[in-house]
Amino acid sequence: MLLQKRKKSLLRLVIIVFLCLFAPPIIPKINLILFIAVYASVQIYTRRRSDIKKILEYSKLGSLSRAFAVYLLFLSMIICFNILIENTVDPNHYFRLVYSLFILLPASIVCALYIVIKSKDLNLQTEDLIKIFVIAGLCQSVISVIALLFPAIKSQLVEIMFQNTGDQLLNTPWIVERRFFGFANSMLDLYGFGMGLIAGASLFIKYKQKYMKYIVFGSLLIPAFLNARTGVLIGAIGMIVYLAYELSTINTIKVLGYLLGYFLIIVFLLALMTKFAPDTLAWSKNDINSFIFKSDSFGNRSGTANNLFSSNFWTLPEYKYFFQGTGHTLYSAKGFSHSDVGFVNDVWRSGFIGIFLLYVPFFIFLKNSITRVDKNISKYIITFFTISILTFLIKGNLWVYSPGMVFILSVTAMFNIEKRIHKC
Repeated sequence: MLLQKRKKSLLRLVIIVFLCLFAPPIIPKINLILFIAVYASVQIYTRRRSDIKKILEYSKLGSLSRAFAVYLLFLSMIICFNILIENTVDPNHYFRLVYSLFILLPASIVCALYIVIKSKDLNLQTEDLIKIFVIAGLCQSVISVIALLFPAIKSQLVEIMFQNTGDQLLNTPWIVERRFFGFANSMLDLYGFGMGLIAGASLFIKYKQKYMKYIVFGSLLIPAFLNARTGVLIGAIGMIVYLAYELSTINTIKVLGYLLGYFLIIVFLLALMTKFAPDTLAWSKNDINSFIFKSDSFGNRSGTANNLFSSNFWTLPEYKYFFQGTGHTLYSAKGFSHSDVGFVNDVWRSGFIGIFLLYVPFFIFLKNSITRVDKNISKYIITFFTISILTFLIKGNLWVYSPGMVFILSVTAMFNIEKRIHKC
C-alpha cells in the first residue's frame, strides 16, 4: 500500500516537472506557467513556515531570490529614468521586459522551490530528481517522435499551439515544415537549451543496463535535433564534461566505449532526420556550414553564424550607458538593430553594474553547491551548467522562465541542501 502511494506521488512529481518545464499551451492566450507558479505559491504558503525557511536557507534559493530582488530594484530605477527622461524606445518594449524579468523569472524560482520541496517530501536525492527531469524530458521526446512520424498529429499540435499562444511563427509554413515537432509553450532556443541540459545531466545518473545511458541520451536529444540545434550543442558539452569525469577515474577503455556509443547515436539521429525530416536536416546543415564557410555556393549568407557574428548583433551602447545601461534591450526594440546575443542585451538593459548584480550571485549559487560526498559528480554537473550558460548567452537571453532555468535552479538547490546536511 505504501509502495503504491509512493509510486503515485512520484508520478505526480513527474507531471509537475513536465508542466514546469514545457508549460504546454492548453489555455488560450495565457501562459500556463503563471497558473503553475500561483498554485505552487499557494502550496508553499500553506506549509509550516519553519520548514520553508529551512529549505530556503539550505537550498540557497532564499539568498538567490534576494540577490535577484536587488537587481530588479536597480533595473526598475533605470527603466523609470529612461521612460521619464530619455524615452528612447516604445513603452510596449518595457512591458515585455517587465513580464520576462519581473514575472517569469521569479516564477522560475517559485517552481524550482516547489519541486525541491516535493522532492524532499519523498526523500529524493539529487540523482533521483535528475531522473524525474529525465522522465519528463523523455515524455517530450515521445511527443516529438509522434509528431515526426505522423504529420497529421503534428498539424493538430501546431494548430493548438498557434491558437493558444498566438505565435506567428506557428503560422509560417516554411518554419512549421522544419521545426515544431513537439508540444510546449515555446520550442525555440530556450527549449533546446533545456533539453540539452537534461540530456547532458542524464549521463551522470546510474542505469541498471549500461546501454540505457546511450538510449536515454539520444532520445533526449531528438527534440533538440528537430526543433532547436542549440540543444544539440549543449548536449555535446554535457558529453564532453562527462567524458572528462570518466577520464578522472582513469577509465580510458570505458571512455572509448562511450565515444563509439555517441557516434552511433549521431548516426541514428541523422538517419532518422534523413528519412522523416529532410527539410529540417537541410536547414541544420546550412546552419553548420555557416560556421565553416562565409557563404554558400551561390554567394548567399543566410545561416545562424552569418547573423550571430554580424556587427549588428554585437553593437554595444554608448559609453555613457556602460555602467547603468539603458533599461531596454536590442531584442525587437524599434529604432535599434536587433540582436539575440544575451551578453549584449544584458549590457544594454542594465550595464556592467547590472551584469555584476545578476551574474555574480547566480554563479556563486552554482559554485557553492559543489560537494565532496558524491564522487565529484556535483563538481562536473555544475561545470557543465556553467559552460552551457556561458555558451548560451552568446545565442540568447537566459534571464527568463525556461526549461533550462527551472532545471538548473532545482538541481543546484538540491546539491546545496545535500552539502548543508553533510556539511562538506
